[in-house]
Amino acid sequence: HNAVLSAKVVNDTIKIAHTKTRDDLFLNLNFKLNKMKREVSQEISLLRSKAAYDKLDRIEVLKEGLAVAEKLNTADLGQLYSSPIYLLGKEALKAELSALQARKNNDPFISGLRELERTLSKLDSIVLNKSEVFVARVDQVARPPGHSTNAKKELVLLLASFFGLVFG
Repeated sequence: HNAVLSAKVVNDTIKIAHTKTRDDLFLNLNFKLNKMKREVSQEISLLRSKAAYDKLDRIEVLKEGLAVAEKLNTADLGQLYSSPIYLLGKEALKAELSALQARKNNDPFISGLRELERTLSKLDSIVLNKSEVFVARVDQVARPPGHSTNAKKELVLLLASFFGLVFG
């Protein structure tokens, strides 16, 4: 029955709901952004790890091919990455082995790595600001009426009874 109190309760409830919804949305966005960053970082790490193992595997293949080529005393037969590998010849095998062992960084040889690094950089540049997250807009706050509606109740009942009797 208290219009001022009712308006205050409605306004406070809307404010609480708005704040809670905004905070939940912000936390959800922040969680998803951090999850995406972790996934891209993990993919970069996996690609780098795979490249390191691939390099070690290739070095072992080249060492074995070179050992066979030296025993057979094969020269370059003009074949590129032939199978068996020793047919590449001692000099080609030594050159590739030397280059692989001297390689300090595998990144330029990892397909898709630069694109993932750009994606991670873009994700890192995103800054979420809670004050810029809007979930609803209240056009007008609840206000109590300027005058009481209870005072006219008796007048309305009296007029309704009178016209009811007259027209009845």
